[in-house]
Amino acid sequence: MKKMILQTLFLLMLVPSLVLAVPITADFTGSRSVDFGISGTDGGKGSEGWVSKGFNLSWEISQVSGGYNYSYTLDPLGCGDVSHFILEVSPAATVNDFTLSTGAHITPQTWLSKNGNPNMPSSIYGIKFDFGGDPVTYTFFSTKAPVWGDFYSKDGEFGEVWNTGFGSDPTGAPFTNWIATPDTNGQPVPEPGTLVLLGAGLLALAAYGRKRISS
Repeated sequence: MKKMILQTLFLLMLVPSLVLAVPITADFTGSRSVDFGISGTDGGKGSEGWVSKGFNLSWEISQVSGGYNYSYTLDPLGCGDVSHFILEVSPAATVNDFTLSTGAHITPQTWLSKNGNPNMPSSIYGIKFDFGGDPVTYTFFSTKAPVWGDFYSKDGEFGEVWNTGFGSDPTGAPFTNWIATPDTNGQPVPEPGTLVLLGAGLLALAAYGRKRISS
């Protein structure tokens, strides 16, 4: 009996790390806004710019056969259209890992903080959506599971925005300075309902060694 209790306690001590290893089992949603994970500038518009007026970003991610459907909505709250949106992806990602809802592929590459990306804190390896609106929604399919990562977006006059933790990797909760992105080098997005699995699946979790994202 002692041995069994000790084994159980040992497995429970593993829970904080094991919850990060559970695959996605449900849809995942989230959002960020100015002063809640989003930083930026007002461009040449001053108090009429994106930061002063407010900027929201939200996402919905669901697991489907062969990968994940991603949807991001950027809303400048009525002050200037989004010009483009850059989303961080895994350095190992290729064009075949991302397909737009129109069927077109997106090519990942390194984007610099110049050449049309003013005030971007540093370079980023990601996919770029070269169209926008107010608000605008970007949807695509990816073989890559979501983890915490970076984004950048701009308007020619009303400013630029990015996640507050841009260029650094989170080491633990809270993760409000990042957004969910396709398989970057960041921390996995935790799944709210993971602890429900402990009653029936704790031993299985202990044996599940691969680092995977949860929603």
